[in-house]
Amino acid sequence: MVGLALISAGVNLRWWRQARAQRAAQTRPVASGGRVVDPAPALLAPQVEQARQWTASHPDDDSARLQLARLFFLARQFSDAEEQLGILKIRQPRRPEIDYWLSLIRKQNGQLEAALASIQRARRLDPRSELFREQQGEIYLAQGRSEEAASTFDACLKRQPDSYAALMGKARAMEQLYEAKLPVAIPEIVTPVRKAIRLQPQNAWGVTVLARMSFAYLQQFAEAERLANQAIRIDPRQAEPYLILVETYLADSNPAGAEKAIAAARQAARLDPRSPQPLYLLGRALLRQGDLSGAIDALEQSTRRQLMPEAVYQLSLTYARAGKLGEARRYSRLYDSWNRFVERRKLLLALLQHRPQDVQLHAQLAELYLAHGAAEPARNWARKGLQLRPQDSRLRLLLTRSETPARDNAWLPEKVGSQKYVHTQNPKELRNELR
Repeated sequence: MVGLALISAGVNLRWWRQARAQRAAQTRPVASGGRVVDPAPALLAPQVEQARQWTASHPDDDSARLQLARLFFLARQFSDAEEQLGILKIRQPRRPEIDYWLSLIRKQNGQLEAALASIQRARRLDPRSELFREQQGEIYLAQGRSEEAASTFDACLKRQPDSYAALMGKARAMEQLYEAKLPVAIPEIVTPVRKAIRLQPQNAWGVTVLARMSFAYLQQFAEAERLANQAIRIDPRQAEPYLILVETYLADSNPAGAEKAIAAARQAARLDPRSPQPLYLLGRALLRQGDLSGAIDALEQSTRRQLMPEAVYQLSLTYARAGKLGEARRYSRLYDSWNRFVERRKLLLALLQHRPQDVQLHAQLAELYLAHGAAEPARNWARKGLQLRPQDSRLRLLLTRSETPARDNAWLPEKVGSQKYVHTQNPKELRNELR
């Protein structure tokens, strides 16, 4: 079969840690003592307009302006929120809540270095705030700085053992370390989530994460299904639990599993129409049912939203089964390109763990990302190298190259939410992989 030697197994399991799902499910205290919740943006429109009118007629009311910035943030109007915070920053440069909200906005916009600088400034202004420390840990997670994230959340839990956000952050930090092949036991990942759920059993975020972990790590498919349904009952707006249901149904050898998987994938696609993941899983479910043309259509739609390696691989399989060998070869070559990138990246990152001061490794990572059209991570690696050796001519050239417009390769790890992929052919192989 064409291209089937590209990987050792056929079906992919994604680990869902998407910022969007976390943002939608998480509830946490803010500096004012209120709580950040994430209602549907459309529901906030009347509040946003009312706050906007008040601020326009009371331009000196800084508390109202901060509230307007918060509402803009919750409504996903990040540029408007940042504009209001900029006005407040000029008036009250030493008010830490302003830097906290700026950090949230910059993290949402992918400006992680700027987000870290903002939260560090907030912490200097108010070093006792556990909220600010938690946000710093979240940024470390987004940057892939797993050990620093784990240490930050440990410090939070030392002072506040019942912090829901810190427990969830610690679990995700340990998960990142596990993915990096460091000696982390599965209970170190799962136990903090279970503790968090005991604290907030009605928080859909934690229940969803435990459902995913029950499937991915513990191989407890019935428990994963139960938890996913529980998360849906708590918050039926979220697509993530439906994606977990699809995976549990596909892991079931019962023929009825494919029908249930198709229904769950379609519901996830309705809830999150911009995401490629529901359509990818729909394609897998249709393929399981033997509907080759339907599977191809769903997978092609998924790749049009965003290229994902697992969808590309499934397309190579499906086109080969349909006898369309030209398309199968094309997607196999594309997947092979991803594999080469990942293996090279893994090698360089592993070397960097042992030689963190080696600027040549920073340069090679920057070159690798540039070669794949990913300017932002290339720029970050060049800058990190220049912090170690400011006059390095190779790094300076790479920094200049990374600042010129380049094509956007949408399926590098940084572009797909830093997801990791575990390739499996059946549950038995998955269990062996995760041991």
